[in-house]
Amino acid sequence: MRYMFFAVLLLAAPRGAFALTWDFADGSTWGWTARESATHSNGGNDPLHSEIVDGVWRIAPVPGRRPTVQLRSPLIGKDSALFDRLTLRLRLIHHSPTEGPFLMYWSNAERRRLLKGRYSTWRDLQPYPLEWEDLTVDLRALVEAYPEQEIIWQDTLYNIHIDMMLYRDSQDVDNHPKFLELDWIQLTGAEELAQGELSPRDLGVELGPPGTLFAEPDFFPLGEGIGIPSRWQSSSQESHNAVGDVDGDGDADLVVAYNRLVDGERQLGWTVASNDGLGRFEPTQEVSFATVSSDHPPLDLWGSDFDGDGLLDLVTAESGIVEVWYNWGGGFDPFLELSGVVLVGLADGDGDGDIDLLVRDAPSQVIMWINDGYDFVNSDRFVLDDRFALDSNEVHSEETDEHGLASEETPWEEARWASLSTGQPLGEAASLLWNGSCFESQGSWQLTRPWAAVQEPPLSFEAPINPCALHLIADFDGDGAVDLLGSPESIDIFFENYYYGLALWRLDVSGGWTRDSLLDWKVLPSQATASDLNGDGVLDVAIVAANSTVGPALVVLLGQHNGAPVLEGYYPLPGESNQVLTSDVNGDGDTDIVVLGTSVASDNGGVSVFINQGTPATAVASETAATPTAFSLGANYPNPFNPATTIPLAVPAGAKNVDLIIYNVLGQPLRQVWTGPLPAGEHQLTWDGRDTQGQPVATGVYMYRVQVDEQTDTRKMVKLE
Repeated sequence: MRYMFFAVLLLAAPRGAFALTWDFADGSTWGWTARESATHSNGGNDPLHSEIVDGVWRIAPVPGRRPTVQLRSPLIGKDSALFDRLTLRLRLIHHSPTEGPFLMYWSNAERRRLLKGRYSTWRDLQPYPLEWEDLTVDLRALVEAYPEQEIIWQDTLYNIHIDMMLYRDSQDVDNHPKFLELDWIQLTGAEELAQGELSPRDLGVELGPPGTLFAEPDFFPLGEGIGIPSRWQSSSQESHNAVGDVDGDGDADLVVAYNRLVDGERQLGWTVASNDGLGRFEPTQEVSFATVSSDHPPLDLWGSDFDGDGLLDLVTAESGIVEVWYNWGGGFDPFLELSGVVLVGLADGDGDGDIDLLVRDAPSQVIMWINDGYDFVNSDRFVLDDRFALDSNEVHSEETDEHGLASEETPWEEARWASLSTGQPLGEAASLLWNGSCFESQGSWQLTRPWAAVQEPPLSFEAPINPCALHLIADFDGDGAVDLLGSPESIDIFFENYYYGLALWRLDVSGGWTRDSLLDWKVLPSQATASDLNGDGVLDVAIVAANSTVGPALVVLLGQHNGAPVLEGYYPLPGESNQVLTSDVNGDGDTDIVVLGTSVASDNGGVSVFINQGTPATAVASETAATPTAFSLGANYPNPFNPATTIPLAVPAGAKNVDLIIYNVLGQPLRQVWTGPLPAGEHQLTWDGRDTQGQPVATGVYMYRVQVDEQTDTRKMVKLE
């Protein structure tokens, strides 16, 4: 993979160039977000306080720190060739103009590409004015100015990031601008001859009907550094936080981790937020845990009642140290410390009704610290050996780092990592799913119940999804088999993979998978939770979704017996959010939802509380409910491939004809994989890598084009040796 500066390849603009304008006078940021620039701020990438004031997006750099702003676009999902320049109308609220570096980069179907800017003046220092001015990045002008460089601007444009340092001297705090204001941001087509206007609403996803099971939320600020979506999207690298009775009054309180950047270092700790019994939360205690480097992952925090006294106890995991903290009624005291291990999770491992502690210190094995109802009295090691058999007596001697992430004796590509299934009842031995690294070919996965009273052979099956795209492992249809909830679409955005869409893979009796699409591929989900929200005995799903037409939203899907969850509805959120917790927070017997996140109306992070209105939703799975409402073409997998690849697509109701044709890079058709009608729903069509004459095609780049009636879409794939 290549990374290059000033590297852009512009295709000829198609007939009918467009303008796309995000006008903040409409009272919305349209999915754009503002953060500190990790490029210019020594590792900081926290959200910045911003709001719409008099039709202008006002962004406040952090006082006392280097004044940097990173603007992140929503998912655009349009052909790059529709546009050839980006313009920002901006100004500073300050006593004098400033200047500083300006960096723009984007992600498209050609993988990630970087453009380092000398925009408008072609200098390393970009002037930032006090009066409204247009700052334009003209890609065609760059091509003419630097003909020896290759600028890659083609295929589907996913995201744009813009990094600005508003003043170079980090020590001159008095000269740091107070606000950066933006009137609008615009992408325009060739020579600014816009022959059509795209609306930002065209980019967002219609999530469906508004939800009715939960009342409109109240937001309760809890403090700085709480509820901040981190740069790590993987659920294994986000703090989990905890809900339970901390103070013994019978109400469900919150313990939430904070993550603050102070003087170039991270301060980690947690805040206790007490519940007044009606689901209203107020911070009452703050505990400092550690000070670490600015690029350090957040503190991982879990909770459960280990000793049966009705009070919430805690588990923390940080830098290879896992600690258990008991709540004796006056605060949390350390009770057990394990070094050189990674927390796998909390579950009733042996089925005795008590919550046990599961950790690992090497690949392909898990240690269960057994809870006897009060103390963690013993440990039992499970090793997934070459025969995938239980060997609890053998202690492997692989050398690992402090996180247990590497081993000299176990090659990385052969290592297996354990994940816990969600929603397992007490009194039932926990199940573990073993999968490979996110960056290696997956092969087979195994499902085991290591400490069940009756030993069962592991269940082996082919991996249907990248482990990093996996949200939850649970039984979502009540059939007793494991299901996988994850994101099917991977988009590479400048050194990070983001996983879009939401789907459910259900394991059938033959060991194969049935895939059900739950949310559109443009939806960016964060951590999900599974709980029975409507009292029907089946697990439901609550998840935060970005890139919708209403901005960040809580999405609730109701589980169905022997079927995929169906949409109950969406609930708008006041700002970026990152985790969903469930509990009965107002004592009425119904399960409520607490979402950690931010609010444009508050400088502090906090929680949005959704009270269950106690009227179970009656959504019923039906053919029409599960039928796609629009045609969509997914990314083929595997990609690159050899010899064959699968192409997913969704066919809406009423479609009459479907054509799938493979082309070479010259636009010449090689193979018609499918022509004719297809029933409405999700389909996977396979191309065997051969042309019309049945000969294998050569190594190289190919295009696949699907036409459903009058709608078409084209994507790229690569065949390897």
